[in-house]
Amino acid sequence: MINVGTGFLKARRSALYLAMTLFVLAATSPTTFAQQSLINSIPPEVIATLRSMPPHEAQLLAEQYGIRLPEAAGSELVDGYGLGQPQAPVQPAPYFTDDDLRLTALEEEEESEDSLSFDREEIDLSERFGLSFFGSSSSSFSAVDTASVPPDYVLGPGDQLDVLFIGSESSRLSLEVDRAGEIVLPQLGRLAIAGLTFDVAAELINRRVREQRIGVEASVSMGRLRAINVLIAGEVRVPGARTLAAFSKLSQALYAAGGLSEIGALRSLTVNRAGQTVATFDAYDLLLRGDASNDISLRDGDVVFVPPVGEVVAIEGHVRRPSVYELGDGATAAELIEMAGGTLPGVAGRVASLERIARDGTPSILPLPLDDVELAKLELRDGDRLRVPTGGTRFSNRLVLRGAVQRPGLYGWIDGMRVSDLVQDPNLDLLPGADFEYALIISTDAANGRIRVRQFSLSEVLGQPNSAADPLLASHDEVIVFRNVLAEEPASNLHEHTELEPKLETEEFDVPASGLGAARTAGESHAAFAYPPLEEHEDKEIVETRQQLLEPIVARLEAQASPSEPVRTVSVRGAVYAPGRYPLGEGYTVADLLAAAGGLRDDAFAPRLELQRTEVTPLGQVVVTRVELDGTNLETLASTTLRSRDEVFAQAIPDWRPTRRVAISGEVRFPGEYLIGPRETLGQVIARAGGPTEQAFLDGAVFRRLSIVRQEQGETERLISELRRSALATSLTNENRATDLQALDLLVESFREAPLAGRMVVDLSRVVAGDRSADIVLQDGDSLVLPPLATTVTVVGEALRPGSFRFIDGLAADDYLALGAGLTRRADERRIYIVHANGEITRTEGRRWLAFGLTDDGVRPGDTIVVPINSSYRDTLDFWASVSQIAYQTGVAVAAILRI
Repeated sequence: MINVGTGFLKARRSALYLAMTLFVLAATSPTTFAQQSLINSIPPEVIATLRSMPPHEAQLLAEQYGIRLPEAAGSELVDGYGLGQPQAPVQPAPYFTDDDLRLTALEEEEESEDSLSFDREEIDLSERFGLSFFGSSSSSFSAVDTASVPPDYVLGPGDQLDVLFIGSESSRLSLEVDRAGEIVLPQLGRLAIAGLTFDVAAELINRRVREQRIGVEASVSMGRLRAINVLIAGEVRVPGARTLAAFSKLSQALYAAGGLSEIGALRSLTVNRAGQTVATFDAYDLLLRGDASNDISLRDGDVVFVPPVGEVVAIEGHVRRPSVYELGDGATAAELIEMAGGTLPGVAGRVASLERIARDGTPSILPLPLDDVELAKLELRDGDRLRVPTGGTRFSNRLVLRGAVQRPGLYGWIDGMRVSDLVQDPNLDLLPGADFEYALIISTDAANGRIRVRQFSLSEVLGQPNSAADPLLASHDEVIVFRNVLAEEPASNLHEHTELEPKLETEEFDVPASGLGAARTAGESHAAFAYPPLEEHEDKEIVETRQQLLEPIVARLEAQASPSEPVRTVSVRGAVYAPGRYPLGEGYTVADLLAAAGGLRDDAFAPRLELQRTEVTPLGQVVVTRVELDGTNLETLASTTLRSRDEVFAQAIPDWRPTRRVAISGEVRFPGEYLIGPRETLGQVIARAGGPTEQAFLDGAVFRRLSIVRQEQGETERLISELRRSALATSLTNENRATDLQALDLLVESFREAPLAGRMVVDLSRVVAGDRSADIVLQDGDSLVLPPLATTVTVVGEALRPGSFRFIDGLAADDYLALGAGLTRRADERRIYIVHANGEITRTEGRRWLAFGLTDDGVRPGDTIVVPINSSYRDTLDFWASVSQIAYQTGVAVAAILRI
């Protein structure tokens, strides 16, 4: 059941029940502290009721609930209250705007849908409209007598008149009407005014003063008003006698009684006076129309009676104020909707549901068109429930624009609208990198929900607006503009190469096994492309890629496929920029599919395209046929119509590298970068560069390859991992050496910072001489540096005076070591090796070096003699000290044994 005031009513009811429970518990509680706690928990409406009563009556009422008000509490609740003193104003019940009511209705409707029941629901009387108005916890009634007194106010015992004498004598008197209904005028005697209206009594006093006191006139006004006793009976929260201000209204008496009970009627309240019904009050006149004409003023001894509720109906759904309403005589469905504030927009022409209990007690559902005539004719019964359906939320004339556009979203559609009405200026309406050759229109059949796909070219739309190339749009169409595949793909998929020198910090990319750029080998370097990367447009919304936009469309086409209508998708793979599955439109050709895939790559073998078609024979056999197409013949591509599940395969030219380059520098006649063809060799490129100069040092040539850089990097990382594993194993075992993790980190860092040469040993002398067995096939990014002739030999490592020495033909390695002043004591004589200028290494392991006895070691110009350090070297003094210590300990042990 939907009622905007339900939360307030339940909160107030819970508070009142809590207070009543505390009252009952207080009957058995002897402590003053418990009594005071209970006083603090009394709801505001109960406090307001107590304040409206004389102190002794408030005390009696509290005792009925098992609690006696202490003096302090009684004074807090009652003291200070007087009919002539202002009290807190009555706060209005909460009101809601149409938006609040609509939102509440929609939220509760969604909740009701989640817990949909197929059984009839009983109407909850506690959720009736207006029930919380007189008992809202946010409002409290207090008697106020500072308001102006109406002229027809009837005076009675307890009323006070303020009389101001003006003239030859000036004085002011406060005269109270006594129990005999009279007032005493000094020097003028007694005057009976009880039962007279205020205007008549004031005129009577003025006439008496003028007649008996010459030159004096009287001005009469009301002072403190008398209190009246009113009995409130029937279905109210707190029935009983109430003491109210003299001219209190019927509605104020209901506030004083704490509001109506859950079954109290709102439309048939009565006021009985002297055994006669003097007024009948319909609270709906006040709540729905603001009419308080029947809200009469009460008199002393009046009885306010609230009968039980009569016939009720409920209304739910798309109305402004869904709730439970009391029925009036002959109420119709139209009156019920009017009481509910009317329907919300969007329900015109819909059919409501009326749940009704038949004469035999069986519930049924009656369809009720939301037509004014039909609603006015249908008379409601007790227990009816009217459900108004929610109006539609989808626009009836909408278009959707998505993709690489500046302003994606909903647009209004009118008859005759074309794509050029949505996209007029590419600079204003499209994002950078939009695809001008491939865009889609997704149309939905309103009868069955099936989608249909149309492909068009934005370049033709912008070049030929309002023509056959500019498609007409229908209501609920969706226009999708894609980004150019070259703008979507990362730079790793482009056939460009700008970095020839191997560098560790060069960014490397993983190349996919298929798709754009699949022909490139892994490990090559790549350059950025001119298109901007996939970016955010002005609204900070990520532009979806081609496959992201196509994925739900392809899935929808697959879902709606059936044996009578095969799936409307086709595929393309191989040497195209965006391979994948694409929607199949009417009259779709191979040319359309290639345009959707971004076209053929430059490595595609265009004269030979393969169309594979899968068909099912009437006997249920699957037959696959393949047709070769000439991709260079545009007419053939545009005339070959595709069918369901067709696949086009574009073959790639083997080893296609149109931009492969190598760099040759140094002592050649024409250094520079050279484009290379498939399987072109180093000797061929050197010949194209004019060959070596006379100063070229062929044995010192440095040949570098990018793949070797990556291989060295991998080996370095493997070594680092092994070092870390070994250090961890050492720390977890009982080995006698501690692992210095800080030193290990420094060592690892030095490994990573060391430059990677990527050098490959090449016997350039044999290559230049034409020896094919020594020649190598070049790769993209190779480089050759041919230095000038070298005239030195270098000694490094554990030599006393390492350095470079002039090459002298006939000198051996021991001669150059002698030029370096010989070896240090830490030198490892058995592992000295020579690094030749061409990168080859001559190892000397296993050979004895006695007094520099090497003679036939092949030292050539540009060579480097490396003397490594002996890792097992120990100082002689330390060695003999250790030997002496061992000998001493051994002798002591032997002596001890002999003594035994």
